[in-house]
Amino acid sequence: MESAFNSFKNIVTILDLALIIFIIYNFISGSRNGFISSLISFLKWILAFFSVKFLLPILRPYVDGIISSKLLTDIILGSVIFFIILFLILLINKSLKNTVKWSGLGSVDTIFGSIFGFIKGYIYFVFLFTIINFIHPYDKWNDSFNKGVSLNIILWGNEIIIETFPKRYEYIDKSREKLDKFK
Repeated sequence: MESAFNSFKNIVTILDLALIIFIIYNFISGSRNGFISSLISFLKWILAFFSVKFLLPILRPYVDGIISSKLLTDIILGSVIFFIILFLILLINKSLKNTVKWSGLGSVDTIFGSIFGFIKGYIYFVFLFTIINFIHPYDKWNDSFNKGVSLNIILWGNEIIIETFPKRYEYIDKSREKLDKFK
């Protein structure tokens, strides 16, 4: 019994267990909420952000005279737009969830919600891994973190994220120039 535990401990690391817990949690959440609700919940932050980006320039002229600072106006108006859009998306999500269950598509919605939850769990975990890896590279981690069965799958997702997002070296160089001016 003890040798089986030691071999399991040598194969499966803390990183593997964290990935499994992440995926199981999102799998259960996706199956419980359904595909449509999970998708809207996943996209609500992106939709709220883009709503602020597009509605702020349109609504700013109507509130410019109320507060003298344009920055403060943008912050307050942007926050109000963001939270109103989030609230509206939550209302739409709740009504769609009830409609899908009532229409007889509940089992299909649950199956696709489970699949989406599995994928969403992996995506969230890889994003978290990428951020942590950017701050502290995984090569320098303890062996209980940087080895394991799932490391290659996580690194594959990490490479896709790094290749997908543009590298903004020019912003870093401009920031360094500005900091050098202060010295």
